[in-house]
Amino acid sequence: KLNSLCDHTGIYATLLVTRGHINDSIQSTWTTTDNSAEFWEDVFGHQIADVTCQYEQWACTQNQNLLERDSLGNLHKQITKAVSSGLEKITHKKHIIMNYHNYETAIVETYGVRLVGWPEGVKFANPSMIGTVAEAHKLRDALCSGSCFWKKLSKNELELFVTELNTRRAASKTVRKPRKKRSDAGVARK
Repeated sequence: KLNSLCDHTGIYATLLVTRGHINDSIQSTWTTTDNSAEFWEDVFGHQIADVTCQYEQWACTQNQNLLERDSLGNLHKQITKAVSSGLEKITHKKHIIMNYHNYETAIVETYGVRLVGWPEGVKFANPSMIGTVAEAHKLRDALCSGSCFWKKLSKNELELFVTELNTRRAASKTVRKPRKKRSDAGVARK
């Protein structure tokens, strides 16, 4: 079918297929259209078969079978990475830290961006607080598909948000989570 697609569209293609874990039973293989195999040798200095073997070695060293890829801990990592990289990309700031506790003030008010499309039924909190694989899957899939994404607020949207926030502050409603009091508060320190 790949060659048929090549004939109809004129594309060049290389398809590498390998197992993702040492215990997986699939046999690694490759296929190319036209003279695409020559590309690997001409540009990278390796035959396609060698590239496929290296690809298999790399995939197996990731040490994740299907169950491990979808563990709750791994989903937490994927969600954290997706949220953080999206925030860095939209704010153009490196090493920015997502603040779930004070999201409205620390993120929305400060940077003028908002996370849109958070899935219903999933608590808006640090990913490590998501307790079920189903909820973590739902959020990870929303982030990967683009249905949950970072949005830059327009000037009017931001002004409206800040006005609402100030109204809540004036009404003495909690806008920002208070910091935890030190256990030795009030005690003289050296």
